[in-house]
Amino acid sequence: IILAVFAIFAAIMVGAVFHAHRDQELKRFAASWKGRIHPGGFFEPPGVSFRLEDLPASIDFTQHGDDPTQTHFTVPLTTVRLRLELRPQTSMRQLGKYLGMQDIEIGDPEFDAAFIIQGSNPRLIEEFLAPSVRAAIMRIAHCGAYGHFDLHLVLSGGNLRITKHQHLSSEAQLTKFAQACRDLIRAIRQASQAGIEFVAAPQARPMEE
Repeated sequence: IILAVFAIFAAIMVGAVFHAHRDQELKRFAASWKGRIHPGGFFEPPGVSFRLEDLPASIDFTQHGDDPTQTHFTVPLTTVRLRLELRPQTSMRQLGKYLGMQDIEIGDPEFDAAFIIQGSNPRLIEEFLAPSVRAAIMRIAHCGAYGHFDLHLVLSGGNLRITKHQHLSSEAQLTKFAQACRDLIRAIRQASQAGIEFVAAPQARPMEE
């Protein structure tokens, strides 16, 4: 019994130290980006709201069951009226593609091999995923500690949401992630200024998980 109590106490202390360090790292990130901390859920860390270029952005964290904590970046992109979703290629999704699941190929072997691409208008999506946009997405995919791609990108309803399936907890990790997301926003805007018009398309049926 004594050993069990000691183990529980040690686990609580380790958790408290980790959470204190995590919160301190988040505060440093918020200060460097002139942002503000906002509360998280009961089992979820606090997040941070800040300005990215001239846009309101946020980084939040979620945790479900035994899954690792996920890191989410969200920003409004009301000028881009396009529905797009990117997920990492997996063996199960490869099977799904053979069974008829949508996977738009854009002619970039590395990018096509890395992601399942789905959306409302294949032609506009191919235009949207210009070389500079693809390069910025690949930089986001490489953020974090994992050696494999864990990026889930959704552009829909005037909002861009990027999820990393890992907990980016240090100031350095969060800064690299935010900078890569900023590069993506800039690349999207540059592509738009170059004359690519991303117009609304008919609503597609829900995408497969």
